[in-house]
Parts: sequence; C-alpha cells; structure tokens
Amino acid sequence: MLSEAEYASLAQRTPLLVPADSYLSSHQATGWYPAVQSFTFPSRFQLANEVPDFSNGQSYFVKGLVKSFGDDSLVRSDIQWQQLCQRHELMPDELLFVRQYVPLTADSERRFFVVAGTAYGAEKTSLPTALQPVLDALKPRLFYSLDVALTQAGVPVVVEVGDGQVSDLKEWTLVDFGASVLRSLAAVT
Repeated sequence: MLSEAEYASLAQRTPLLVPADSYLSSHQATGWYPAVQSFTFPSRFQLANEVPDFSNGQSYFVKGLVKSFGDDSLVRSDIQWQQLCQRHELMPDELLFVRQYVPLTADSERRFFVVAGTAYGAEKTSLPTALQPVLDALKPRLFYSLDVALTQAGVPVVVEVGDGQVSDLKEWTLVDFGASVLRSLAAVT
C-alpha cells in the first residue's frame, strides 16, 4: 500500500486520476470515519499508550489507520491490549482506530467498489438500501472500496472504506471486476 508520502511522490511523477487528498480521505480511517460514523460501529481514535475501558467486559476491534492487526485485532482485556502493542511494536504515540466490537452474521461481508458515486457489487449485488446515504456522505471521492456486512441483528453496516488498493477482490471475479468497475472508472476519465 502506498503511504501518504509515496502517493504524493507518485502524483509528482505522473498525472493521477485520484488526487492525493481524495486518496487519503479513503486510505486512512481518519479520512472516512467521520463521514459515515452513523452507518458503522461506534469508534474512536486513541494513542497506543491509552488503554481502553474493559471494566464492563467491553471488547474492541483495534486497527491501525489503514489496516487491522489480523487475529490480534480483537482485544478483550488490558493484557491483550499490552500484547497487541508489544507484538506489533506500536509506539506509545501511534494513533489507533479503536472500534466497539459488534458480532457480525457469518459470511455476510461484501465488498463494493464505488466509482463516481455509484456502488458496484459482485454479480450485480446492490448496496443495501439503508446504506445508500453513505454514497452521498463520501462524495466527492471518485473511487474507493466499501466493505459492508450484517450485524447479528440483520442490520447492514459499513465495515470499512478503502482507497480501492485492496489486497484481494473477495467475492469478485477478475472478469466481473473488469467489466463493471474498471469499465466505469475508464468512462469517467
């Protein structure tokens, strides 16, 4: 994944379809969470040296500003918090994205790609109606990924927004991705 500095360097070398400020507004959680906070899990940004409140049995899903810590991301105690920080060599002043843990319906997470305000789902899956306002909330971003899932109560939620620079296509086939997302992206240039 390109860091802020790497993306800015790339932008100096070649014209880019997605400007650096738009890229960062989707790449880092600090850029997208405020816009969609009513459609996702209650979350906050805090420093690694600030231990969350576990006194009432709370659990948190902890991420960096860009990606999770894999299996270590689910934290249920002070001890697990300390282990996460040590295992991933987090600096005390490193900003983390701390999300209230909400159990999700198994296998309900889907990845959408959004091009110019239109969401594309694999096999022409539609974005849940309850999440349609998210597309307006994230304007004017040209291109980003949008992961959504269902809570165990059946409520659709935004899991995360990404800059489109994803590690895999999840349920998408390469042919489907090219025919819908890449074709749409090419049409807006």
